[in-house]
Amino acid sequence: MAIDPALTATFQAGPRSFLKNHLLAVRGMAVSETLPGGTERPRLPTAHTAPLPGGVVDDKDREHRNYKIATPIIMGGGIECNTQYNGYTNGRTRQQLYSLRIAPLVVGNPPPGMFPIYYLPYSDDLAYTMQLDSGPGKPRFFCTEAINGCSFQVGGSVLRPIVTHANVQGTTLTQEVKAQFLEFFLETPRRAAELVAGSAIAARLQRFSKSSVAQVSEASIIKYGQAATSEFNTQVQRVIGRTEGTEVFTTTEGAQRVTYEAQTLFTEMNGKPLDPTGGEVAVIGANPSGSQWLFFWSMHLPVKINVLYYRRKPSGSREFANSVVTYDFVPLVSGRFLWPDWAAGTPYSVREGHLGR
Repeated sequence: MAIDPALTATFQAGPRSFLKNHLLAVRGMAVSETLPGGTERPRLPTAHTAPLPGGVVDDKDREHRNYKIATPIIMGGGIECNTQYNGYTNGRTRQQLYSLRIAPLVVGNPPPGMFPIYYLPYSDDLAYTMQLDSGPGKPRFFCTEAINGCSFQVGGSVLRPIVTHANVQGTTLTQEVKAQFLEFFLETPRRAAELVAGSAIAARLQRFSKSSVAQVSEASIIKYGQAATSEFNTQVQRVIGRTEGTEVFTTTEGAQRVTYEAQTLFTEMNGKPLDPTGGEVAVIGANPSGSQWLFFWSMHLPVKINVLYYRRKPSGSREFANSVVTYDFVPLVSGRFLWPDWAAGTPYSVREGHLGR
């Protein structure tokens, strides 16, 4: 898809407002674990407060994959209509999904129609950390690759925040072990950020709870999985007009009153069981003044809606009558404030005034 100039200008004029009024997916690109010439990226040291989980084989060599990106990555960014689900939806949904498309610079400049943006990449079973900058000639926007199970962390000063994107795969790992691996990745940059003059408490956006041995304050944790679960039914009802389950209605067919049961099922677009906590998160940073970074996040869930209609017979039995399948995107969180917050000890999730929902 082509970059849309009007949408791109709207995003640049107010990224948080854009997130509140549009569904956004970040679509970036992979980077190599090695630097040009084959040299290894620098690694972060292990924090003594978050060692690798004990008694677990680290078969992905996560211990040596906690990377520091010494020179922050600058790309071009622009807004386009997202078409990746058109194979299911044929482009017919109530909600339009947009992409923040990330592309390499061309001779040091963003491609035509795009703007400069800091970009924090993702890869399986590792973490990337980098530090943003402020001032003349520096990008005024930031994004990280789409999040749907990973953890994102931001801390430090509003002039030069430190950002981390961490991922742990493994269907055989318990949630406790996954959490400890993620904390192994995140704890060193968090503690480094705390040492920066004028730092705000770190915000750690993650799917589930922290581990049983985590040293990070609960005030830093924002659980997007919990947010998704709490908002799902309300947002589904608002967007789709029905919730999962069975409803009964009676209509007139010819001269007779006929009763139907309508059974609504929600799944992923590919038909797999739906888990609201597995929705996709977008994290956006903005520095409109050039002297203070602000971070926001949104979350959406692609869904398949299958409504099965059964006709009730006078005998009390029922017969299948019809099925209607549609597809849509459910906004779960829209432009919620993420960071900074200097109120240590106060969880973000309850700071209504500060979040400005």
